[in-house]
Amino acid sequence: MEPDVSGAKPGLNPNLKMRFLITRRERLDFPDGINISIFSLAKALRADGHEVHFLTTGRCDKAKIAEFFQFHEADCLHSLSEKKDEELSKFQRLLVWMKPARKFIRALKPDAIILNGALPVRLPAPTVTVSHDLQKGAGRLLFGADFARVLFKWRAYRCPDKVVVTCTELRPALAKEIGLNPADIAIIPTCFNTAEYSGLPLAERRNAVVHIGTVPYKNPGGAVAAFARMKNTRAELLVVGQKNAEMERLLAAQPAAIADRIHVTGFLSMADLRRLLGSVRAVIVPSLYDVPVASPTAIEPLLAGTPIVCSRSISQDIVGEGVGLVVDVSDSGQVAEALDLLTTDDAAWTRMSAAAAGKITERFSAVNVARSYVRLFQEL
Repeated sequence: MEPDVSGAKPGLNPNLKMRFLITRRERLDFPDGINISIFSLAKALRADGHEVHFLTTGRCDKAKIAEFFQFHEADCLHSLSEKKDEELSKFQRLLVWMKPARKFIRALKPDAIILNGALPVRLPAPTVTVSHDLQKGAGRLLFGADFARVLFKWRAYRCPDKVVVTCTELRPALAKEIGLNPADIAIIPTCFNTAEYSGLPLAERRNAVVHIGTVPYKNPGGAVAAFARMKNTRAELLVVGQKNAEMERLLAAQPAAIADRIHVTGFLSMADLRRLLGSVRAVIVPSLYDVPVASPTAIEPLLAGTPIVCSRSISQDIVGEGVGLVVDVSDSGQVAEALDLLTTDDAAWTRMSAAAAGKITERFSAVNVARSYVRLFQEL
């Protein structure tokens, strides 16, 4: 799957320099996959000579942004409220995008807005809304909160000039849920600065499996359950994220021989995470979504040449390249077998690692994705 911005107009100017505004309703000072992609895109746009600004709902910690994402241009980071996100109610967070955001945008005069997170308001500049996943509830009977959610999305996705999804499976699913023509939805992948990723030779890699995330939707319990059933009893499990009450419970439930080989790293900067991903044998991605997604958690290891074991919730745009093993993550024995293969079978590991070096690196390159967005906005 290459970026699909079909219908290209002749005569586009590849040398045109634009002012971009990248927005996200959620926090930018938190090291999640979407933020990693957002800052990778911004760096690629700036490298091509474009001007980039960010706009968020609440005040962000600029020092954390510099630490996590190595993004030090604090003067282009703007917020609509002096309060932090957690200090604002859902209604307040939506309200600031109705009037203050429009006022800010009129003053900034951007050529292009990339909106991460749909808003039921038309912004005063060319706007693309990006859908990274579908929330639970898609395709179900519409009652109560579910009806309100779909009604919100129905309105919100008709406000921008173009809707973008990040993988093939999301296009028909989103179109069906909110009544859009699939042909009117573009596909542009999540992106990364691929040159920043590299992996150690197999002989120098740690006999370890990485799981990223301790929040429930990342399914750390599934990773721990599978790890506990591995035959490779010398392997370690490295869990990236904060040690919360659920992780404490999961560790306490394991025998000492297993718990002693599970390590919770805390939050890592982008640089530290990249180094970790390139130093282990495998990454497990047991997250569950209603519709398959192009999860950054699955893509980043592959950029470092590290095969993955993942659920069926990961897009075929990724796993269709033979870069890992797709399993039923509800079956911890099946997941354990896949992890054992990648941590003990050098030939299988080498084959899957090599598969990631070509199309995966090209497809999710921030340079290519940035130019796809420039082309898309010129076509609007």
